[in-house]
Amino acid sequence: METKIFKTINKEENKFLLAKSNDLPANTIPVDEVVKMLTETCKSLKAAGFHARQIGINDNIFVMVDEDEIFSFVHPTNIQLLGGISYNTEKCFSEVDDKNKMMPYHVGRNNTIEFDTDEKKGIKFTGYRARICQHEIDHGNGILLSNHISSKFVGPITVTKTIGRNDPCPCNSGKKYKKCCLGH
Repeated sequence: METKIFKTINKEENKFLLAKSNDLPANTIPVDEVVKMLTETCKSLKAAGFHARQIGINDNIFVMVDEDEIFSFVHPTNIQLLGGISYNTEKCFSEVDDKNKMMPYHVGRNNTIEFDTDEKKGIKFTGYRARICQHEIDHGNGILLSNHISSKFVGPITVTKTIGRNDPCPCNSGKKYKKCCLGH
């Protein structure tokens, strides 16, 4: 069975994605089933992470897949954003244009995150994994990439020429495209 992904292009789904959790009906699906659905969705789409809200489930549960490791997080709390902020390009399966293509946004994220879950205290990630966790935790709080747009970076990034794998990344990270935003 294919899981439906909620997208901002649909007005009713957009209301769900942006709503605060306590304004929505409670989840009745068992946690292990939600984790299974999220993991399968992540793997099938080759996504770095997926939140329950993105598949229409009002529960603060997300999974992260990195280097064939799968992490599941149930009800993250005591979230601490630490370290400096790095700007990079992010895309989201829930934020698409009228052609159903994910839109890239230049987003600042803290380099380190620490949080607790129902199962474990003191979870800590840095770098790319910290960025994934912050992105997915944002979903649980009704925050989308487009909510991160500041006066420093206005609007989605628009690419007007073809970028080669070895060209500098258009997000201005200083990395090659293939090591940065290609495939993310």
